Amino acid sequence: MTATFLRTFRAKCRLTLVSHGTFLNTFPTGRTHALYQVSAGVRSTTNEDGGIVLDIDHGQMFRLNPVGALILELLRKGLPETEIAKDIAHQYTISEETAVADVREFLKSLEAYKLVRTQQGDRVS
Repeated sequence: MTATFLRTFRAKCRLTLVSHGTFLNTFPTGRTHALYQVSAGVRSTTNEDGGIVLDIDHGQMFRLNPVGALILELLRKGLPETEIAKDIAHQYTISEETAVADVREFLKSLEAYKLVRTQQGDRVS
C-alpha cells in the first residue's frame, strides 16, 4: 500500500495598493516567457476555499488556496504566465510586479512537483 501525501500550496497574494490612473508595464521586453501546461496525470476540483489537486501518476494530493486554484484554472485555459499575472493583479488589486513574482514562484513550485511542465514552442518538457 502506498502512502498518499497532502501538501498545501499557497500562492502568495500580497495586497498592496496600486496607483489608479497609471499603468506601468512591468513585464520585461524582449524576454520569452515559458508557457506552462498542466501535466496529463493531474486532476483537480475547486470551490470557494481553493482547490484540491490529485497527481494520479505519482499518487500525491495537494491543496491550493483560492489564488493557487485560479492560477491552475488559467493554466488549463492555456494562458501564458504574463497574462495570468495580469489577471491576478487586476482581480486582487495588487501591482503587476508583485503578481509576476508571485505567479512565477508558484509555477516553479508546481513544476518541482511535476504538476505542470514547461512548453517551449511545440515542445513540452
